[in-house]
Amino acid sequence: YFFFFSSRRRHTRCSGVSWARRCVQETGYQRRVHGESNSQKKSSQTNSLQMFKLGFRSMTNHFRYAQKLQQLRFFATSNGLKYTQSHEWVRYDEDTQEIFVGITDYAQRELGDIVHVDLPEVGTKFTTGQPLCVIESVKVAADVYTPVTGQVSKHNSLVKEDPSLINRSAEEEWLLGLIVQKFNDLEGLMTKEQYDEYLKTLEK
Repeated sequence: YFFFFSSRRRHTRCSGVSWARRCVQETGYQRRVHGESNSQKKSSQTNSLQMFKLGFRSMTNHFRYAQKLQQLRFFATSNGLKYTQSHEWVRYDEDTQEIFVGITDYAQRELGDIVHVDLPEVGTKFTTGQPLCVIESVKVAADVYTPVTGQVSKHNSLVKEDPSLINRSAEEEWLLGLIVQKFNDLEGLMTKEQYDEYLKTLEK
């Protein structure tokens, strides 16, 4: 968001904050040249403060929009998912601004028939890399790790009631929803293509 400030000498292009600061300076100049009563000075100061707040609010809204656009571009992959080296997938929900976490198809094949999922309570907080929940199969119990620092906002009751859903459609059935506190934690995640290449290295 930018504003154009007009003066007698030139037109200058500046940000919202710079524009408001310029207005304050111009107002002070007018008071020194023409003189004002106390009530006029108070009114001018109030107007200047309001213009400064307007410029700051515009800059803040611009920053929030740019941040949201960055998030959408980050998850603009072939299938809308990102992947970790510990075989979790992450999906971002634009409407709720949450991420949803599940395990990959490769992980469910390695686990075998899944019989139980132990999910944490809503409101539980985690930091990046901590065990998020436990999945038990007929062969082994395995931890699922959180890819971000955040707080559990919801869990998938369907998966808890019928864990075999993960075996049937691992990359569609999510386990947990998280409210992200540090979006930068997601920068190291892989796209589907990168994850497929990573799996090839495990087969060697």
